[in-house]
Amino acid sequence: MVTRTVDKVPEPRLQIGRTGVPFFGRDVERLQPESIVSIDASDLGTPIDSIADIPAGDYFVQAMVVVYTEFHRADGHVVWMHDRRSSVRSARTATSSRCSTSGPA
Repeated sequence: MVTRTVDKVPEPRLQIGRTGVPFFGRDVERLQPESIVSIDASDLGTPIDSIADIPAGDYFVQAMVVVYTEFHRADGHVVWMHDRRSSVRSARTATSSRCSTSGPA
């Protein structure tokens, strides 16, 4: 996921909400170290649908990876969820999440 703001704040991701700063995400499986993932107009966003709808300007951005764990249920289904055993709270504050520092873009 990536979020952006016009404010120079250390953690733009903490401004995410229904009416907060826009953020956009892409599903990625088994991301390897040093891999590059790009967010573009095809990725979903909220509260703005597309990153293409953001006017040109100077922004501060922050990237984050939210880690999910694959669980095989007894009924044969496979689900991806936060592993609550590792004290994961939410996508914004998950201990298993990885976040970049905020920087100008």
